Amino acid sequence: MVVDTNLFVSGIILPRGPLAELLDIWLKQSFILVITAKLIGELDEVLHRPKIARYGITEERITTIIEFVKKKSEKVTPLLDLPVTVRDPKDEKVLACALGGKVDYLITGDEDLLTLKDNPTLRPLKIIKVKDFLKRCKK
Repeated sequence: MVVDTNLFVSGIILPRGPLAELLDIWLKQSFILVITAKLIGELDEVLHRPKIARYGITEERITTIIEFVKKKSEKVTPLLDLPVTVRDPKDEKVLACALGGKVDYLITGDEDLLTLKDNPTLRPLKIIKVKDFLKRCKK
C-alpha cells in the first residue's frame, strides 16, 4: 500500500481519528507500506515545515520517524513512464510509487489522484480515501 504524504503527516500530528487509525494498523503490521526515496524526501521536507513544529514535532522526533519509516517500509523503484496523466504533476511521484511497487491500494485525500480511481489503465490498483480503506479493513 502507498499512503499519500499529507495523510501520513496528518496521522503523525493528530493522535486520534482515521489517519492515526491507519498508521496504527500499519504499525501492527497489518499491511506493508511501500515507499520510494522521493516520498521519503518529501516526508522529511514536510515534517520540517514551521507549521508542523507547532505540533511538538522536534528534530529528534523527525529523525526517529524517518528512520522508522525507512526500516519498516518496503522501498521500491517508481514506475518511470506513467500510463495516465495526473492533473497535478507533484502527485506523479505518489502514483509512480504505487505502480512501481505493484500495490493494491493508494490511500489519498487528494482529488487530483482520486479522479483516477476508476481509470481501467491503473487496475488492479485501487485509489481510495482513508475512511473507505478502514471500512474494508473492518470487514
